[in-house]
Amino acid sequence: SIPSIGIIGIILNSILIYAILFHSPPSIKIFACFFFGSACFDIVSLAAMITGTANEVIFGGSCVLEFYGPCTMMSEEARCIS
Repeated sequence: SIPSIGIIGIILNSILIYAILFHSPPSIKIFACFFFGSACFDIVSLAAMITGTANEVIFGGSCVLEFYGPCTMMSEEARCIS
């Protein structure tokens, strides 16, 4: 469910960016810049969340991170960074 929440967040933030760019009134342009930056950063962080989703599996005294989703196509170092 975490990847689906991330995808919904990316879609809604994209709609917000469209509304900011094309439908915001001139009287709130200064706030629109703040909202635009916030929405862009949120899309980047949601993309990192989707690709870095991990499942913790505990075997006795050890904890193993099992990655799933699109991140399985990346290298191990890229998954840890994400």
